[in-house]
Amino acid sequence: MVFGRVVGDRRSIALGLEPLQLGREVELDRDIQLDDPLVSRRHAELHWSEVHDRYWIRDLGSRNGVFVNGVRIGREILARGDLIRIGDNVFQLAAAEPGAPVSEPVSEPVSEPVSEPLIDPPFIGRSRSLRRSLELAARVAALDTPVLILGPTGTGKDLLAAAIHRASRRSGPLVPVNCAALPGNLVESELFGHERGAFSGADAPRAGLFRAAQAGTLFLDEVGELAPEIQAKLLRVLESRSIRPVGAVTEAPINVRVLAATNRDLAGDVAHGRFRADLYARLTESVVRLDPLRDRPEDLEPLWHHFVAQLGEGVRLALGGAAFEAMALHPWPFNVRELRQLVRGALLARPDGGQLTVEDLPAAMQPPPHGAPAPAPAAAPVSAPPLLAAGEVPSARQLRQLVEEFHGNIKDVAAFLGKDRKQIYRWLRREHIDPNAYRRGNG
Repeated sequence: MVFGRVVGDRRSIALGLEPLQLGREVELDRDIQLDDPLVSRRHAELHWSEVHDRYWIRDLGSRNGVFVNGVRIGREILARGDLIRIGDNVFQLAAAEPGAPVSEPVSEPVSEPVSEPLIDPPFIGRSRSLRRSLELAARVAALDTPVLILGPTGTGKDLLAAAIHRASRRSGPLVPVNCAALPGNLVESELFGHERGAFSGADAPRAGLFRAAQAGTLFLDEVGELAPEIQAKLLRVLESRSIRPVGAVTEAPINVRVLAATNRDLAGDVAHGRFRADLYARLTESVVRLDPLRDRPEDLEPLWHHFVAQLGEGVRLALGGAAFEAMALHPWPFNVRELRQLVRGALLARPDGGQLTVEDLPAAMQPPPHGAPAPAPAAAPVSAPPLLAAGEVPSARQLRQLVEEFHGNIKDVAAFLGKDRKQIYRWLRREHIDPNAYRRGNG
């Protein structure tokens, strides 16, 4: 996840076994230097713990604290996907093993489309997930096979279908159909058309939506809502490239490409007999997935700037680090659609612009009262469960590594392992390890 301001142009850095320091002033090239008055000279340090087989972060006595997933910490074991806020900068641990990257902030907001072949309509974001989806969509656009677009509500499946249609250069129109809104007794007629007199009330022939999309694209949104008998007829159309209107005795050839979308688990519906396996196989010749916004927080900032520019009529409304962190921790059940509504509400609340704060966010995004930032103790115990089970003893190598990590501070080692300090001292004596040799000034 990318938010804030870093000195240099790196967006991510591969973590190794050596400690990594974050602050306004750093000594080594691998460290992260932050151009932020809220950041202390030496603010925080990332370490690899051989004992826990994970990274951990500690506050180096900073003025404004270190926050992990919205909670101020003294020291914390990290897991993949954790959000770390230091001043007005927010990072995300991409993975939890050595050699994996941790994101770094960039100096300027990015709001341009991430994939040139799909610029109409544009997709805003910079996440790898979105880029992969759009690059795949650009490749399948030139094909003539069906495409199934998967993703939760509000992620832009209809926009992606429009982009694929435009990139396909088909001469006919894009005809969108909301399958969930089709009247149950008229679905077949709506899709395939009907002849005059085919049923009561059919006073005139009807072309149907497939014929309306001739030489173009028919977009079946919420295709999982189609009844089984319509699924069978749709499969026949895809295989024969012809339709038989209701009441007709012959089939008519069509030149229509089908795109479909759903927020349902179609594979699960197939397993439970709610969706035809043969139609599923036909629709999934090409699959493009749009991940939910909660899984791509890198896209929040560029989307925010895009919607502010679109809705704000020249008003500039920036994001503060704490507000961005709260947004990144929000589950976004309605995805990009919900973010657009948030921007609209924020512009109404701050018509003169400025900077969005946590207090400006809806109640659903507000941190709980007990989670309000508070001064962290000098050696706060980690929130992860103790590494060692009852009766389990660390090896001499593990003990040395821990004592070195904590610079000989046995209180910190005990808190890290969830053990009593007396027990730690007993283990050290048994392995002939002198903690004084690892204390600052003795190395």
